[in-house]
Amino acid sequence: MSTDLERLQRKSWWAATGSGIRRTIEILPDDCAGFVKHLADRPEVGGGVRILSLHRLYIPGFAERKIFGMYLVFTVVKTTDSSVTFTYQYHIWKQGPESGTKGLILLGTQTGTKGDIATFETSHLVCLKGFSFAVGSAVHDTPGGFGDVLSLEAAFMAELSSELGISAADLDGTVPLGHLLVDRGLTANRPRMVAALLDASASTKICAHPKNTDVFEMESGPVIVPVTELWGPDGFVMQNDDSFFLGNVARLVSLGLLVGPTG
Repeated sequence: MSTDLERLQRKSWWAATGSGIRRTIEILPDDCAGFVKHLADRPEVGGGVRILSLHRLYIPGFAERKIFGMYLVFTVVKTTDSSVTFTYQYHIWKQGPESGTKGLILLGTQTGTKGDIATFETSHLVCLKGFSFAVGSAVHDTPGGFGDVLSLEAAFMAELSSELGISAADLDGTVPLGHLLVDRGLTANRPRMVAALLDASASTKICAHPKNTDVFEMESGPVIVPVTELWGPDGFVMQNDDSFFLGNVARLVSLGLLVGPTG
C-alpha cells in the first residue's frame, strides 16, 4: 500500500512545485503526518479549477521543529479557460483537517439512554471565556483543543483537566457531535465536537481559576450558564460568537440533549 507521501508525489502538480517546497514536505516530522495526508487526499480538479503547483508554503517553527500549522498558496487554472490562472490560499494545522476536539460541558442529570445516545436533563452549560491573541480581546471559547487523530478522546480529557479541573472519572460520559467546518474560506480545519456530561452534584469540581500548564495557552476561565438564559434576543446564544459553542448547541438540540426555545 502506498504511503501518503508516495500518493502525494504522484500528483501532477507535485513535479511543477519548487524543489525547496517538495523537500520541505518530504522531511517534515512525524507529527505532521495529518497535513501530508491532507495534501495526498486533495483532488487535483474541483470547483472549475485545476491545481498547477504549490506556489508557496510557509511553516512557522520549521527550523526549530516546533510546528503548529502551515500556510499554503496554490496556483490554479480555470478548467474552461487555460489563459486564466490565479492563486488560492488557506491555513491548516499540522494534524490535518481533524486537528482536535472541542465541546461543551452539560451539567444535569442522566435519565437513561435512547439507543446509543444518553438521555440527559440539562440544567446548565459550561463554556470558557479568555483572551484571544488573534482577536485581541477576551471572547468566549469552548473547552478542548488539539489532538492527534489516534488519541483525540485522550487529548480532549487532558484539556478538560487543564482548563476546568475535571477528570474523566468525574464525567457521566461523552456524546459525539460530529465535526465542525470552522471557516471554509480560511482553512480546511474540521475538528470534532463532543458533549461531556457532568452530574450537577459534581459541579463543585469545576475550577474557577485552573492552573493550565501549557505555556502556549492564553488565560481563560469557566462560564456556567443556566439553560433558561440561553434563548431569546438577549439570551446567551445571541451573545456568544464562538462557532464551536454555536455548533455544539445546534447538535445538542438536534439530539434532544438540550431543549430549544418554546413559544
